[in-house]
Amino acid sequence: MPFDPNSAKKAGKKSKRGPAKKEGPSIKEKMEMLYEKVLDDLL
Repeated sequence: MPFDPNSAKKAGKKSKRGPAKKEGPSIKEKMEMLYEKVLDDLL
């Protein structure tokens, strides 16, 4: 079976990937504080 636009479209519909998980702002803020602390410790 050749791979063409039609077969690619069919294959994409069979994909079982879910929506991308978005990290909440609280996780992002915690990560920023963590890497700022690490950078301060290194300096």
